[in-house]
Amino acid sequence: MSPVRLALAAALAALLGFLGGLWVAWPPGRAASAPPDLAFGPCAEAIPVDQKAPRKVLVGEVGPDGYANPDRRVELLAQRQGRGLVVWARFTTSTSISDRIWFDWTYHDTDEGDYSKYRQCGAQPVTRSPDTPAALATDAAGLNRMFRACGQVPAADRVPGESGTICTQWVIPATLPDQQP
Repeated sequence: MSPVRLALAAALAALLGFLGGLWVAWPPGRAASAPPDLAFGPCAEAIPVDQKAPRKVLVGEVGPDGYANPDRRVELLAQRQGRGLVVWARFTTSTSISDRIWFDWTYHDTDEGDYSKYRQCGAQPVTRSPDTPAALATDAAGLNRMFRACGQVPAADRVPGESGTICTQWVIPATLPDQQP
């Protein structure tokens, strides 16, 4: 057998072995168990916040780190709308037109260093709006999402050696019945 045919036979055998392993590990008809993160854009449903509807603060955080008297506050808020409980971030206390606001969301356990496991919605200057768009706390498939609100101050307002980022803790709003509006 020629070296080219031998190499092709080896490659075909490796491919068939790999596909056979997939067949055994993941038989046809079995649904994928991975959450559908990539099925959504960065802001999931990007629902406008109803400025007249009641809202609840789920969690808040002050910053930036390193300040003796932190002068910024970001909050994660929720309200009931026609599609269900929606969640968004708000920069409630901002002292610079260069402050930025966003929220992170995921279906996974959070790992601060692995940005591939969550999406970032907003990352907009507060001059555009102190509120991000909102996302459903529970998606159309009934899966609960985790959220956190974040803000960032401009470089001129940061303590040396600090990122200037302020983030709340991660929460799953759908599991906080006492906090829902």
